Amino acid sequence: MPEPEVWRDLFETSFIGPLEILKTAIAHMQPDPQVGRRSKIVIVSGISSAQVLSHYATANVIRTAWVGQAKTLAFALGARGIHVNTLSLGGTLSPWYRAGIAKRAESKGMTFDEGILAETDNVPLGKYGTPEEVANAIETLLGPFSDHITGTNLMHDGGFTRAY
Repeated sequence: MPEPEVWRDLFETSFIGPLEILKTAIAHMQPDPQVGRRSKIVIVSGISSAQVLSHYATANVIRTAWVGQAKTLAFALGARGIHVNTLSLGGTLSPWYRAGIAKRAESKGMTFDEGILAETDNVPLGKYGTPEEVANAIETLLGPFSDHITGTNLMHDGGFTRAY
């Protein structure tokens, strides 16, 4: 378990600080639902950001905090025409994630492709997402498809999460 100082620092930099920025952005939004003009927020959150936050426990807490905050904001802002959703990412083949897979595969005497296959054997779709797929999901949550969606956490994980 991380020390209390680690918790405080991570919570400040990964939740409180970004929430202040979000509050400032919301104050400048000018939706008008009567004429079909909406404002939309997508909070991108990992299923587990342990690689970024260095502790699995803190990653889970921060992710859950964002999902809960998005639901709270959806209720508070919906009548104003502001939609708030989260996108929870599973493995996504960003350049740094690809490099990590390559390094792990090499250390096991495997090719990159063999490493991907081994790492995704428990993902129903058998693959990690691509940055382009993440961008498409965000575009969907910002576009007309989501005009009746708010407070939702979209799992972008190839079916990995086994909760409903």
